[in-house]
Amino acid sequence: MLKAFNSNQILNSLFYLLLIPIFLVDDYIRDDEILLKLLTALVVFLQSFYVNYLIQKHRLYKTPNQLAGLMVVLLLFTIPEAVLFSPFIIANCFTLLSIGMILDTDRLGAAPQKFFNMGLVFGIGVFIYPPNIILIFSLFAGLNLLRPFSLREILQVLSALLMEIFLVGVFHFSTDSMSEYDLLNSVNHFSLIHFSGDFDAFKSIFLGLFLFFVLIAYRAYRRKKPMQIQRKISVFYFWALLSFLPALIDGPFVYQKWQLMVVPVGILTGIRLSDIPPKIASVVFWLIFVISITFNYFEMFNFGVLK
Repeated sequence: MLKAFNSNQILNSLFYLLLIPIFLVDDYIRDDEILLKLLTALVVFLQSFYVNYLIQKHRLYKTPNQLAGLMVVLLLFTIPEAVLFSPFIIANCFTLLSIGMILDTDRLGAAPQKFFNMGLVFGIGVFIYPPNIILIFSLFAGLNLLRPFSLREILQVLSALLMEIFLVGVFHFSTDSMSEYDLLNSVNHFSLIHFSGDFDAFKSIFLGLFLFFVLIAYRAYRRKKPMQIQRKISVFYFWALLSFLPALIDGPFVYQKWQLMVVPVGILTGIRLSDIPPKIASVVFWLIFVISITFNYFEMFNFGVLK
């Protein structure tokens, strides 16, 4: 199975579309918000395509493959509740674009407008889902990893973000609609994490253990790789490390917020699978695939779910 993705052909990402009918046939039968889930599938497919483009462009793997994009798609479909269109997945698209722009600044001669544009792109995601503003620290960490520390560059990113906040605030003030300013409302309703009533023990244990093993493998991602590649992988690691913070400050926790974490976690999982022996990688892939099928079809066959 994984051999089909061990190439540098970005068009192999089209095979990810085969996963969509596998995981959404149950929703089609029950007519359970199928259009919203198809829209989510389209967005995550585009994200996976861009992820594979970044991986190939910056040569993050020893041997070219498409495993990162594959894992992004598979991990999202592992949690059925996450396959529903929401602001989280759209905001994550703009975070992904800004991370991609960071990877392009590894050369010292990067033009100043790149940093300003990075702030603009990230700011769009913040307006779609305001708690994402905390991920600005992942951008700063990425800049600090790839380039010598420069207060000027950080201020360029911040100035673009603050300019967007100011202009949108001016618009709401001039139209007497400050009460509808989502960024202010998010700050006013700040709350620590608490779980919603749809808490599922099996899924929560799986997510907790999976995130734990992904995050403790930091040294494994960097092993036997050139220093510049190690730094670029660290950019994705710090994004994954901080990606759960928006969910923490914007309770209650719902499984749709897995959309905020799935891209960096999927990238790191793909990196790990590409470094281990192919037979072990296949076993890990099929294990995740079986868990995904189980979570998606458990209720369909009336086995019940522990809540």
